Amino acid sequence: MIRNRILYAILLGSVTIAATAYGDPFMFMTLYALVSMPIISLIFALFTLYGLGVTQQAEKSIVTKGDLNRYFITFKNRTPAGFGAVKCYFVGEHFAVQTDAEAKTIEIRPFMPPFSITINFMIKYRGQYQLGLDSLEVVDFLRLFRLRRKLFTRLNILAYPQLTSLEHLDVAMHLMSKAPANVSLAQEDNTEITDVRHYLPSDQKKKSTGN
Repeated sequence: MIRNRILYAILLGSVTIAATAYGDPFMFMTLYALVSMPIISLIFALFTLYGLGVTQQAEKSIVTKGDLNRYFITFKNRTPAGFGAVKCYFVGEHFAVQTDAEAKTIEIRPFMPPFSITINFMIKYRGQYQLGLDSLEVVDFLRLFRLRRKLFTRLNILAYPQLTSLEHLDVAMHLMSKAPANVSLAQEDNTEITDVRHYLPSDQKKKSTGN
């Protein structure tokens, strides 16, 4: 972009000098065209950037951490002046969310029908997160200006912890048979001997009654 600006400045300066020195009407017409082209290019870029409608929708707003989920972004060109490429930048919790939402470039054409892109994501930790588009960027056809449009609409995703089923969890029965009969310390009577067993590492030393 810097190179294009330098080349355009050199061309504009050369035509200005030639038109002033020779007074040729054709050179003045060329000068007027060079002056107006960046303005026209900037206007078309603004139409492309702000005439593009964006809709974001998550497949599920409540997810489970560790599961693969998706959200969708729909683009609709609302003006006949749209053209060129628009670069999409995404927002996300970089350490807590794994996603394939890297910067993408979409092509915009006049009278283009709506189209959608799909973004996959996986949340690593429980909590509430914001996902979606952060901004859109467009460069005019002369490659002189770079414009960015900030988007403030976010997808609020709530992640719950994973639930582990205990149906297939094997329980050590020999430890259950050695469990104390009464687990309430406040109601336990130390003077009554209800069972005699070997000392276990989990027992308190003051309550040891084993042999």
